[in-house]
Amino acid sequence: ADGRIMILDSENGKLKTFDRNGEMSSREIPLPHITDFHYENNTLHLLGARKLYRCEEKDIELIAEENAPRKMFQGFYGQDGELFVKHRDGTRVLSAGRFRKPGLPPVRVERQLPDKVMVTAGGSSLELTVRDVGSVDYIGSTPDGLMYIYAESVVRHVPVKADRFVYVMDKEGVVLARIRLPRNQYAYIFREFDVAPDGTLYHMQSTERGVHIVRWEYDPEYAVKEAEYPESFTGIPHFNGLAESEPAAADPPFNKAAAASAAGVTRSEALEIADAHVWHVWTATTENIGTTSTVTTPSWVQVGENQSIPYKWGGWNTIAQFDQGIAAGKLAGDINTSTVDWGNSVGNDCSGYVSICWKTSQKYGTSTIGNVSTPLSSVNDLLPGDATNKAGSHIRLFVEWTA
Repeated sequence: ADGRIMILDSENGKLKTFDRNGEMSSREIPLPHITDFHYENNTLHLLGARKLYRCEEKDIELIAEENAPRKMFQGFYGQDGELFVKHRDGTRVLSAGRFRKPGLPPVRVERQLPDKVMVTAGGSSLELTVRDVGSVDYIGSTPDGLMYIYAESVVRHVPVKADRFVYVMDKEGVVLARIRLPRNQYAYIFREFDVAPDGTLYHMQSTERGVHIVRWEYDPEYAVKEAEYPESFTGIPHFNGLAESEPAAADPPFNKAAAASAAGVTRSEALEIADAHVWHVWTATTENIGTTSTVTTPSWVQVGENQSIPYKWGGWNTIAQFDQGIAAGKLAGDINTSTVDWGNSVGNDCSGYVSICWKTSQKYGTSTIGNVSTPLSSVNDLLPGDATNKAGSHIRLFVEWTA
């Protein structure tokens, strides 16, 4: 608004405002794990994974909370003059207040394998063709009803590689333009796109040089069918290629004889273990937070109540082991990847987390997880409890497909 841009720096707990000259002011956000915000009429709404807050001046009020496991809030969106919060499946869950954008019919998008995206807008059902379609999403609409649709085209399934696009579609289903997006991401961005009241599309993109906000405006007089980013955005290597080698061992070890006697793990068990780690509430003291020559605790860990087991380079701890370590005064997590600390901190890294969810008898790293798993032929074969993995870099547990 008025040439200003507001950015939520969730890592440092600040809401930053930039003017046209690049001058910045910031506001402290004294709440952990905030992922999205909306500011209008001097009222600030803050959204966490399962909590919604309204802020007036210095007063902060919790106005909604979601208690169902994995039913996390996805973000804000506007419809019919109201500001809503939605879940990952696209369903709206509650109204947060008035919204400045004009009222438009609700829009839902769903992928239909192998190459269709179904767009439901009001009472119309439209079809978009995307070769070997991956993830899809509805970004927003212009006042006259043009829709921005995000869709991925899977170029290679193993290891997975996808081209990313934003499609500009009219109310009759005609694709007016397609924007090819860079796949380079040097920082985690919760909400990559935003559509202004006048229909202008804003895209937040991170590169080696920093975070950029790119403005796209559709002009039918000068529109081109295909648009791409400049080479300065597309010619930079992905950060996964710069990942450091991970530690292969873990300490303290499980009772391997007892663990090895288990028959295995069901998909529901793996997801229950995963949820327990994500939603685990624990209390930190000043002893559990700090920096040493070998350990640096994550910045979000605070004295008092915290939620979720923190990241620890090389870590492989059950919830019970983590709680015992915290009670013993060990440091909570470790993001210092220059050396592995075995005795002074507790938590899990990515492969330690998946190993615990799969109830393996030892910690398997991203390069050795293949010893206890079977590769899939297609990303579309993923089922709850499976994992996506890049050897030597990162592994993630798969929960479910969104809309």
